[in-house]
Amino acid sequence: MSDRRKAFDEYDKYTPVPKGLGNIGNTCFFNSATQCLVHLKYLFKALTEWKYGTMKSPLLTLRSELPVLNRTFMWILLRSYTNPEEETYGRYLTPRQFHNAFVHEYSAFRGYGQHDSHECSVLLLEALDLGIKKFLMDKCSYPKTKPSPIEEIFNFPVEQTVTCAQCECQFLSKSSWMDLTLELKRTKIQQQLMGKPSSMASDDDHLLYSIMESMPGREEPKKLSPHSLEYLLWLFTEPDPVPRDAGYVCERCSLRKAKMSNKNAAFQPWLDVLHAKQEEAIEKHGCVIRDGEGDIDYELDKLRKDQSWLRSNNSLLVGNRRELSAIMTEKRPVIRRCELKGLPKVLMIHLNRFNSGERRRSMFSSFFSFGGSKDDTSIQYPEYLDLSHLIPGYKYRLSSISIHSGSLGFGHYTAFARCGKEWYYFNDSMTEPTSPVHALTATSGAYMLYYELEEEE
Repeated sequence: MSDRRKAFDEYDKYTPVPKGLGNIGNTCFFNSATQCLVHLKYLFKALTEWKYGTMKSPLLTLRSELPVLNRTFMWILLRSYTNPEEETYGRYLTPRQFHNAFVHEYSAFRGYGQHDSHECSVLLLEALDLGIKKFLMDKCSYPKTKPSPIEEIFNFPVEQTVTCAQCECQFLSKSSWMDLTLELKRTKIQQQLMGKPSSMASDDDHLLYSIMESMPGREEPKKLSPHSLEYLLWLFTEPDPVPRDAGYVCERCSLRKAKMSNKNAAFQPWLDVLHAKQEEAIEKHGCVIRDGEGDIDYELDKLRKDQSWLRSNNSLLVGNRRELSAIMTEKRPVIRRCELKGLPKVLMIHLNRFNSGERRRSMFSSFFSFGGSKDDTSIQYPEYLDLSHLIPGYKYRLSSISIHSGSLGFGHYTAFARCGKEWYYFNDSMTEPTSPVHALTATSGAYMLYYELEEEE
């Protein structure tokens, strides 16, 4: 029997008991996010059955020693499940201590203002993760570099490439994500460049189009509806052209221009070495690797540690990053592209319905301070999501949904969750059974989708 199958067997020892969460002052966003997380089988397994060495279930058996946020989350988690030997609690829970612990960590959530369930979900998981890491390192001598139980469930690797349309240099960033944000439609410039630009189009548009045409996988899937989750996943990996006025600076173009200028004599030794290192990285890897070979910050740190080079070039007093940034000014049109290099056990998908007038602004900025609008486009999402064409064997089943109804500034969050074999609807303290059909047809309000990797036989 596989480890994944065993995880689900352990989960089946407990019976989900759907409990509402009382609203303690405009906290529907918090309740919706909490319900979605509580009803994830893999998260339940990680917090109650996870083992390390000879220690069995330390997060469960030693939960009284966990940080307050983790301890109060466990309180809600365990009261949302029961087995024949445990007491059945009331119809709904009041998450006051849990909420107080959360706002203690993130003061921006104090008061009674409108907040975002996506932002809450991500920050909540990050805070739980930090608390678990600290606990495991203190109590279990857990290696600092080893992934935590939460990271093992949610994190997945992503590669992001930014290509300069002028010099065609690629800048590669490798990172680990916890959730996947999907735009609901193409950007305006993406729509413009779906076909060949006219003779009246700008030179930048022609440059961008020629680079995009050379990239693989541009053919649009004809069998997918533009309003389906599968289409949005395909769109996520499509080239994303960014105009020059968006402010992207190409380090390679900047170095080339700075080397030819007579105004940078004090920096010339630095510029020569940085340019040479960057060209070596491009020849070796075909790109500049962020925080790696060819990256300016990475190469600067190496030069600062080379005392003999500093002395021989009389460069002990120059070459700091702030001074060098002043000559990194060459803004270029670029093409961004993301590629999923792996998939998690729990795929947390954010449908980006809120628009503050700026595409892909920071996920943790307040939309309500800037105005904006909400996109109520209906997005069709399946109960079973097959991503084996990306990573073999990865087939998911929908476990919970965070729903937003209303407008940007006057909305309300609810949730659907699969509890065992049944679906339930959660509206703060109110809980009622529902059908899968109702959960799968809340297409204009679906905001967060939580998919879990299907168990193996």
